[in-house]
Amino acid sequence: MANEEHLVKLTEGVSVWNEWRKNSPDIRPDLRGAELKGVNLQGAQLQEANLRWGQLQGADLRDVEGLTKGQIESARIDDKTKLPDGLGPSK
Repeated sequence: MANEEHLVKLTEGVSVWNEWRKNSPDIRPDLRGAELKGVNLQGAQLQEANLRWGQLQGADLRDVEGLTKGQIESARIDDKTKLPDGLGPSK
């Protein structure tokens, strides 16, 4: 289950999230199982974020920073999920 504080930061917007990440580089965001279907995460810094079982169906991840193939493989995506170049086909 996602860390509620981390999820709140993300839902406050990418700029709030990125500022928090910049000021808290030692925290590994826990977004396990988070409901992020259809969310635009472009520009979000998700390096080292735990996305296991995260629901990212239809999410726009094209410009997410620090996203890895392992993070994508551990999350739930679908053919509407927009992925960064090199991590799968963008739709």
